[in-house]
Amino acid sequence: MAGGLAQLVGGGHPTVVIGRRDLPGHEVPYVTADHPAATARACTALLDRGHECTLYLGTVARHESAVDRELGYCAAMGHAPERGRVERVESLTPQVVQAALDAGVTGVLCANERLTAGWIAAAATLGLHWPQDDGVAVLGDPIYQSELPAGWAHVTIPRVQLGREAVRLLAQLLGGLPAASVSLPCQWVPGASLGGTETPVTGLSG
Repeated sequence: MAGGLAQLVGGGHPTVVIGRRDLPGHEVPYVTADHPAATARACTALLDRGHECTLYLGTVARHESAVDRELGYCAAMGHAPERGRVERVESLTPQVVQAALDAGVTGVLCANERLTAGWIAAAATLGLHWPQDDGVAVLGDPIYQSELPAGWAHVTIPRVQLGREAVRLLAQLLGGLPAASVSLPCQWVPGASLGGTETPVTGLSG
């Protein structure tokens, strides 16, 4: 993907990318979802539900959106890093969950719904009753299924708007005008999966 994009841009073709891309040697305008702000908002929602220690559960792949989500999480936990953990896994095991529980984690931000389901299942084998004992939120739209289960708190990516903005920017480039990258806000959808009790926390970003 990166090689093909570099070849396209290097050939002088007007190009706009949906999703932020780091392309060394080239500045390519992009339209992206504001993953840092969305993740910080989701993190704050867990903290506001009384989860004093949280976990960002991501994948091993370090693509740009994953990096942006982690940045948003770290920004939200910046004033209290001892209350926030980051794990990047290929697959979720009870051992990973147990280590997080031992560290006091009760609120989890998952990069996708497969990790969310894996956390819930593994936690159940360890005796946790979800969402009474732990809360989860998904940081994006479903990837592996058509929709998320009812009640799962999640971030919704503005995909239609991303496409429209990309077309607008491309039209500018084709018209000989410069095009600046655009970051669009995501929608936060609260749900019962957050668990806990509403106890707003002040002084947090997001």
